[in-house]
Amino acid sequence: MQRLFLKISVILILALWQDATAYPIGRFAGLDELIKNADVVAIVDVWEKAEGTGGDYLVQYATIVHCLKGSIPDWTSMRLGFMNTPINRREIPRELQEFFIPPSRYVVFLRKTENDSDSGAQYMTLFCEGSILEMSRLSKLSDFKDKPPQEAIIELLKDAVRIRKEQLKILEKQLISVLSKQETAHQSGVPDANTLR
Repeated sequence: MQRLFLKISVILILALWQDATAYPIGRFAGLDELIKNADVVAIVDVWEKAEGTGGDYLVQYATIVHCLKGSIPDWTSMRLGFMNTPINRREIPRELQEFFIPPSRYVVFLRKTENDSDSGAQYMTLFCEGSILEMSRLSKLSDFKDKPPQEAIIELLKDAVRIRKEQLKILEKQLISVLSKQETAHQSGVPDANTLR
């Protein structure tokens, strides 16, 4: 019993220490607040695996596809600091948190880093939920470029949801086809791939 108590105590201490050493992350305050606090709001493409290990802060090269706020030219590549800060982050199971997996596209809310930043990142995301919002690389950006930032972001999110729903329908049809063929093969006595080996 004492060993179990000791193990649980060590796990709790390590978990609390990890949270205490991580960057403090504020709650989502709404798009207006994020836009106001950001030096740059940009649509970015992430093409490579992030550098660094553990923690929430990752530095990687990304391409600024288009700025919704700020003056970074389109298609500029630079090192950016990202924090894993989706909205309702604490409610998403860790195994479902797939962020910064290349190739990916996001709207990010960035602040300029200090000149002495040893990470080499010129900008990093704000330390609050919602400072990264996943988009679809299939959205036609020309439909959103001339809109105000808040309107463009909402429309991009709606488009990402629409596209994801269509992709899920296609996956569901594939699954139904596979299951249907499998059932037909079993009923007709046709051997499956495992019995042919």
